[in-house]
Amino acid sequence: MTETFKARLQGNPWDLWGLSKIFNGTNADATLVDAKHPASIRLDMRNKQDQRHFEVFGNETHADLTSNSFRLEFPFGSRDMYDLVMPVLNRINAIGHLLDPDYWPVTLFDCVHKTSFNSYGGGHKYKNKTGLGEQHQVPLAFDAFELGCGLITRSEP
Repeated sequence: MTETFKARLQGNPWDLWGLSKIFNGTNADATLVDAKHPASIRLDMRNKQDQRHFEVFGNETHADLTSNSFRLEFPFGSRDMYDLVMPVLNRINAIGHLLDPDYWPVTLFDCVHKTSFNSYGGGHKYKNKTGLGEQHQVPLAFDAFELGCGLITRSEP
């Protein structure tokens, strides 16, 4: 039986939001980054949960990543999910850096299915803008994404 899963990304809210403007599910692989607008993300430092989030992640937040390629035959494990997510994430980060020299790469936080894994890291400093997702750049991003699909090959550990 074929099952799908989703990945959660960790990164700067502005970079995640910019990626959501580029990867909106309209490319050939239906790659979708679902991120909140950074102005809607508020941490209340009087709240213990928000304090703990800031201590671990800094100003970074999370966004969902889905793709038609995130499909596996059951049974599968965390390594199988990781192997499918990383080439997509590498292309997303390459396109982000191509379009915005100030882009900070996003990282894989976890993969969500009945079984999941987590691989979070520390946060980056704050920034308050992005050059990603501007209307004239989106077709270039799709062309670069499709080109990257043919250039990146899976490497074995």
